[in-house]
Amino acid sequence: MSNASNPLAINYKNLGVAKHKKGKYKDACEDYLRSIEIEPNDSETHYFMGLSLSALEKYSEAIDRFNNAIKIDGGKNTIYYFNLALTKFKSKDLEGAQENYSKFIENDLKLSESNHLYLRAFFERGNIRRMKDDKIGAILDWSYVIEHIKRFDANEKDIHLYNQASDKLAKERISDLKTHEELSKLSTIDKLNLFENPDIYKEWMESDYMPEVLKKGFKRNGQRFKN
Repeated sequence: MSNASNPLAINYKNLGVAKHKKGKYKDACEDYLRSIEIEPNDSETHYFMGLSLSALEKYSEAIDRFNNAIKIDGGKNTIYYFNLALTKFKSKDLEGAQENYSKFIENDLKLSESNHLYLRAFFERGNIRRMKDDKIGAILDWSYVIEHIKRFDANEKDIHLYNQASDKLAKERISDLKTHEELSKLSTIDKLNLFENPDIYKEWMESDYMPEVLKKGFKRNGQRFKN
């Protein structure tokens, strides 16, 4: 991640990291600036300074630092995109946040689908999509999180994220009275078909809750749920 070679620049950067960890974000930025004055083309220093500026709620300056890091690095370290997205969200730039979460998801080949940060990007993008009234897009992102955590050995962070995504999904799918009433009429197998497959859920709602859609969903899901 780092391309610094000057010992003094590296020392200032390390001092900044240590101060950031202690919550001394302003002091950390001063050390990062000293490092950048000596070695301006170290993407990592710009990135770390962006983290400290974001913690200080100086979002515009933080975004500039993250963009500098991405430009210098050529987009190789996509963790930069994740924190750029997070900071843009804090600055209420929903379009920019969604775009950079997508870049992180699409370009970070080093992360497996079981990686917590990778799954969190889907969760956060789902939140943004819902805020933009893209209900189906949000459901798809939250469902992705749930399905992939179920496939792997979950740690404490994963379980927390799973619960958050499940809560969002459950509230979204019974958000109107008619849908809630129609759901209450369904068998357990039909409910599982709906909650496991967002595409079937969408078809079911758009077809005025027709049971034929649920039968099609059961065929798609194969023998997973048996009568």
